[in-house]
Amino acid sequence: MYLYLLSMQKHAFLIMAHNQPTLLQTLVSQIDCEETDIYIHIDAKSNMSLPKAKYSKLFFTNRVSVLWGTSKQIEAELILFQAAYKRNYDFYHFISGSDLLVQPINVLLAFFSAHKNQQFIGFSNDLEWFKYIGQSSIDRLPALQNKFNILKHGANWCSLTQQAVNILLNNKQNILNDFGGMHTADEIYKQTILFQHRNVLQFYNSENEQNGHQRYIDWSQGGSHPKDLNCNDIQKIQESGLMFARKFSEKNLNAIKMMYDYTNGK
Repeated sequence: MYLYLLSMQKHAFLIMAHNQPTLLQTLVSQIDCEETDIYIHIDAKSNMSLPKAKYSKLFFTNRVSVLWGTSKQIEAELILFQAAYKRNYDFYHFISGSDLLVQPINVLLAFFSAHKNQQFIGFSNDLEWFKYIGQSSIDRLPALQNKFNILKHGANWCSLTQQAVNILLNNKQNILNDFGGMHTADEIYKQTILFQHRNVLQFYNSENEQNGHQRYIDWSQGGSHPKDLNCNDIQKIQESGLMFARKFSEKNLNAIKMMYDYTNGK
């Protein structure tokens, strides 16, 4: 049954990267199999070496210069979705070059195949999220609220079906017009747009953000960026049962090796 499911499914992994080539190659190696294609956007400012794959088709998209929290981040995301959408996948897994798989690729693919009509995107329960986007962006919220009625927020990383990606791409120009220029709008536009279509889309878990997007992220240090995961975190990551984890750093190469070995049965 498992092999049958895999033969019927095709997955695209969309990776946004800007540095850490060793980590990126490790991630690509984890994903690398005949059932997956990999699309990579590398920041135009970067001269990092490019990863290689043995079994997956590897595509490098047009590059833009990405600045964290700006509309350029949205532009890069949409470039990835647009590039992959042409080939019609069952799932589009949007991740960063600082991510690693928590599960072996066969387990991950089987999990998503078992939930093939659901969207894996996190919805934050923080009712005061708007406080972190800056006054100029806050000033734009009433107009957005008036247009969409309900604004949603959460991590930008997600795993979406063809149906959801189609909705985003059909709204591409509106997304750039409505959310361009806002700070960290990459954490608002997907949740807001897709939630408007909740009558036709199924969300895996809209109540628990981490379970909803299936990414292990440690925010325990506070601030606007998650903790760099290290060897002391590996057991918690593995016991989480989630599919992805972030963020890793080449400062902690042993942790990267431990995750790679774990997902490859070593």
